[in-house]
Amino acid sequence: MNGMNSDLEFSDEEDDENIDDIAIANLIVESVYGTVDDEDDNEDDDVAIFTPDQLLPIQTLPTDEVSMPNIVTHLNTNGLPVLKQFTTFAKSSINWLCKLMKQKNIIMRSIEQTEFPNTIPPPISYFMKYFTEEAFDEMAIFTNIYAEQKSTNQWVQTTSAEMKVFVGIHLMMGVLNLPRVRINRFFELRTHFHVINNEEIPQTNTDKFIKVRPLYNHMKNRFYQLPIEQNLSIDEQTVPFKGKLASKQYIGIVYDFIMFQGSSTELDPAVQNLFGQGGAVVMHFIERLERNRHYLYFDNYFTSYNLLSVLADRHIYAAGTVRVNRFAKLPLITDKCLSKMGRGTSYEVSGISEGQKSQIGLIKWFDNKGVVLGSNFITSGEPETIKRWDKKHK
Repeated sequence: MNGMNSDLEFSDEEDDENIDDIAIANLIVESVYGTVDDEDDNEDDDVAIFTPDQLLPIQTLPTDEVSMPNIVTHLNTNGLPVLKQFTTFAKSSINWLCKLMKQKNIIMRSIEQTEFPNTIPPPISYFMKYFTEEAFDEMAIFTNIYAEQKSTNQWVQTTSAEMKVFVGIHLMMGVLNLPRVRINRFFELRTHFHVINNEEIPQTNTDKFIKVRPLYNHMKNRFYQLPIEQNLSIDEQTVPFKGKLASKQYIGIVYDFIMFQGSSTELDPAVQNLFGQGGAVVMHFIERLERNRHYLYFDNYFTSYNLLSVLADRHIYAAGTVRVNRFAKLPLITDKCLSKMGRGTSYEVSGISEGQKSQIGLIKWFDNKGVVLGSNFITSGEPETIKRWDKKHK
């Protein structure tokens, strides 16, 4: 989940089925550039960028495995069952060709224009859009209920106004480095602070965040009111924390987020079974996205062949870095071979399976080491020549 690409280089421990295709590709490269293992090559020689047009098509053997329509049932916000159908493909059914992916003629629909205020509102107005008066009323109600349940002596009923001061002090403490001061009422409120009634928590509850779920819901309600931009990113982020809590991660984008809690994360189990946890996160977030309006980007924790294919079927154009062990029989050039051709060398393949509507493209680009990008709409695009600093050629 750290986005590192140390697993991108093929080794003897990887799938043996990849070796034959890679060997074929390297033989073709040798016929064009000479033996890649020649250590006496002049590193200063100019090397042309390696393009897929110089290769013959490399295709996997025919297979009886074809596309598999998968029907997933879940409940919508009204509690009614909704059927979704995803077409996924077995790894062995994918035909990989050493040629450019067929470019799509994409016509994007216009995005709702956002009207910005003429003057910048104060920070408190933004904050109150996410945590409304209703949220502070609930804080006061459930804090008082918890104090009553604990039979706290001489408890003074709190109010929503006092809750605003209480939350404001916490925000200030996170920004200003002030000496520790003992404020009895503040610590009394912090000891009893609640946003739900503990006695209403079901015995079968598996939600690790149930005690803060109302605050989470208030934030999401505001997120859903925001106009969604054309270019979107999905990523995971770890929140620095040193306390005793089983879950220390959340996964999300600026318009939505999911609090990660292992196997009990709020994801559809059937969708997670098809796409993995990372792919299920993407499928969860795109339910709000419309066709032909968005470009979506993510890292190799989320990317898979079937995810890119399903997003293409929904006219959501996506790209992300790739873990090659999720893609069987990839005829990619090895890092060792690409390093001989020089920094900036790239090599592209495209894949399609029987019954699939559009191709998936993968491009391996070599910098200090190989990085693989997968997409359902673009790979190499229009290459550009740039200048960059190199310690070997100062």
